[in-house]
Amino acid sequence: RSELDLSLDDLSANANLQLLRNNGSVIRTSRRGGSNEESISQTLDAGTYFVRVFSAGNANTDYDLDLSAEAVGPRDLAGNNRGNARNIGSLSGSRDFEEFVGETDRNDYYRFTLDHRSELDLSLDDLSANANLQLLRNNGSVIRTSRRGGSNEESISQTLDAGTYFVRVFSAGNANTDYDLDLSAEAVGPRDLAGNNRGNARNIGSLSGSRDFEEFVGETDRNDYYRFTLDHRSELDLSLDDLSANANLQLLRNNGSVIRTSRRGGSNEESISQTLDAGTYFVRVFSVGNANTDYDLDLSAEVVGARDLAGNNRGNARNIGSLSGSRDFEEFVGETDRNDYYRFTLDNRSELDLSLDDLSANANLQLLRNNGSVIRTSRRGGSNEESISQTLDAGTYFVRVFSAGNANTDYDLDLSAEVV
Repeated sequence: RSELDLSLDDLSANANLQLLRNNGSVIRTSRRGGSNEESISQTLDAGTYFVRVFSAGNANTDYDLDLSAEAVGPRDLAGNNRGNARNIGSLSGSRDFEEFVGETDRNDYYRFTLDHRSELDLSLDDLSANANLQLLRNNGSVIRTSRRGGSNEESISQTLDAGTYFVRVFSAGNANTDYDLDLSAEAVGPRDLAGNNRGNARNIGSLSGSRDFEEFVGETDRNDYYRFTLDHRSELDLSLDDLSANANLQLLRNNGSVIRTSRRGGSNEESISQTLDAGTYFVRVFSVGNANTDYDLDLSAEVVGARDLAGNNRGNARNIGSLSGSRDFEEFVGETDRNDYYRFTLDNRSELDLSLDDLSANANLQLLRNNGSVIRTSRRGGSNEESISQTLDAGTYFVRVFSAGNANTDYDLDLSAEVV
């Protein structure tokens, strides 16, 4: 990189001077008129250039052309795009670079990696003309830009997850300026151990009792997922607090469908309480917009009631066996366990009485033949007791208890048979 000085003198008539890039485009032209000396001074990167001397009109003149070049400043070690960016490598602590951007070198790119979630501070100063500063993701999308105008210092502060990023320094228009770029990174908080989707969710494993996690969501890490299993039907309590900005809380089934969402706005605590059957579930913590916040997530599970021993279809129905006299069962149906099936046999023709009570929400009762066809259904609505009385021949039958909509309720099912 050099400071080039061109002079054209000893003219007896009008001639002009021009500096061209290798592709023929004009960098600068000197047109002073008459027999005045022409001159151009320009800082140029390493490369090939042309000088053009041309007469004005049909003027005839001898001339003396002088070209001088003096190396200035460091070589251009910062590439002009992400593909050939200067590779800083892993950034910890502070790094400083002195370079140039301007008419002949409009963009300087720097590539760096963060091994941990960090607070990044960028400053661009010692400017003699207008240059801007930009922070980019690895895919080239812009995180933030600083455009303060003139020779004012540019700066960016941003919390970033571990990963690869780029800094771009670029001139405004054709402004030429040396600059000093400072990058500093300081690890903050825990590493991002909660994955950004269900596939790489943080696996808590079997949840019993309480677990607590401190993490971050925001512009560069919008979703945190946690995976857990319940070995028994349990009351799950989730709380999301210690927020400095708006973040929401969501409980998901294993297939990704949403069970419940808490959206209270601002930095208010989010919470979810839900009775769940044994199975695998996910918790999602997600930022609202580009809000950045640390958070504390608490998950607690307490086993409630009996395990779900009544299957969800005829194929895995709870087998009561031969029914004589009375049998009683306490179970649950609701959003996460909509059907309970019971299988029984009658050895003789009998009068069957079914009752479904102790309901806190709407659930219905159904009597089925062995082939699944319906004999009778009781739908009284609300938390009213459901009942069926039916004379049946010897054979195999099913009882189905099912929730109405997403209503959640414990229940008491009584079956009694008397030979007739």
